[in-house]
Amino acid sequence: MADKLKYQILNSDSEVKFSGRAYYLSENGDDNNNGLSPNTPLKTLNAIRNIELRAGDAILLRRGSVFRGCITLETPGIFLSAYGIGDKPKIYGSPKNYNHISNWLKTDIKDVYCCRETFDLDIGNIVFNNGEFYAFKQLVGNFGFDGNLANLNSDLMMYHCEQDKKLYLCSKYGNPAERFSSIEICPFGSLVTLKADGITVDNICFKYIGGHGVCGSERKSITVKNCEFGWIGGSVQFFNKELGKYVRFGNAIELYANVENFTACYNYIYQVYDAGITHQFFHDIKRKMNMIDCNYHHNLIEYCTYSVEYALQKQTTDESYSMKNITVSDNIMRYAGYGFGDQRPDKTNAAHIKSWDLENRSDNVVIKDNIIEGGKYGLLHIAAAKSEWLPKLTGNTYIQNQDGNLGRFGVLPSKVYHFSQTEEFLKSDKNSTFNIFQLAKK
Repeated sequence: MADKLKYQILNSDSEVKFSGRAYYLSENGDDNNNGLSPNTPLKTLNAIRNIELRAGDAILLRRGSVFRGCITLETPGIFLSAYGIGDKPKIYGSPKNYNHISNWLKTDIKDVYCCRETFDLDIGNIVFNNGEFYAFKQLVGNFGFDGNLANLNSDLMMYHCEQDKKLYLCSKYGNPAERFSSIEICPFGSLVTLKADGITVDNICFKYIGGHGVCGSERKSITVKNCEFGWIGGSVQFFNKELGKYVRFGNAIELYANVENFTACYNYIYQVYDAGITHQFFHDIKRKMNMIDCNYHHNLIEYCTYSVEYALQKQTTDESYSMKNITVSDNIMRYAGYGFGDQRPDKTNAAHIKSWDLENRSDNVVIKDNIIEGGKYGLLHIAAAKSEWLPKLTGNTYIQNQDGNLGRFGVLPSKVYHFSQTEEFLKSDKNSTFNIFQLAKK
């Protein structure tokens, strides 16, 4: 079923129906062109900044092309999609493929190489051979690392130094460029930032960024569909003074704070440091906070720390705050906690459905007809301050390792359920099925 859905998503046709002008981009184009036809395409994402877009216009990227960089969409009612035939057009956050031997300089520390370029933005990950291997990021203060390059002693362990902005990598088997055909470096940032309402993102492949894939805040009528997201997140978000540690982040699709009419469907999402899809708010402020009409369906989400995350922290005032009409349905969610996010210090928080132990005041939250398979530390973390604010669970299929946990569920504080306790959990999810499997060890 997962293979079938993946094939459907990766081979989907462009579905956008725009009423305005179309602007075309191709990696073989020229930014001196007007971009108004496939015969005169623009070349780079930077060229979009010079276009006077209007509601109903579309930005169309040529299939098979690779575009490097990030874009901000600030015009209401526009479309970002694909044209032509072949694979989805790709937007990569990595500035280039660093697979040339001259990109890596050997240091005086055994097996440690330094990238010739410096990076002002924090590097969240390095991905090799299109995902065959990835780096383990070290941070000063995390896992006892003190910044000493001699402690980069495991193959593909990396360190981005905050002081000299240099990127260091342990490569036990020679120059990295001699080992790998592709080396993609993932910097801090978001591939698409939404600063307007009514935007549709369709049929684009997003990869290799240290922050988010598609993100926005205070947005209405956003649709993200038929897209591919891989190797998202891992950059430093902030330094937690209380814990004395750096906190890393990165979601594939995120809307923050007030959200209304948000749809994410038929997306293939994998290897994300935090969440595949999320709407969330975690701060105390004196204003209204509402999340209304969010629909996440028919997505394939694999190897993320959280497949679908929703969270609304209690506010300190009497202003209204709530989630209403949230539906998570017909998704296939697999292997939460098994991706590259498992290198995080708080790895045991991983779950397919993640609400955290927050108040999560809500009305009509429904999680139904999903396949929820394989969680390294559990399948669920669903909680609310009152029983009536818990979601309705129905028709889901839960598949877990022989010795695994079902996860956390219930009124604050949520209760931990072992997978053998399905009879008690069925009181909350009467129409669902449960299966146990033994995950093959690699």
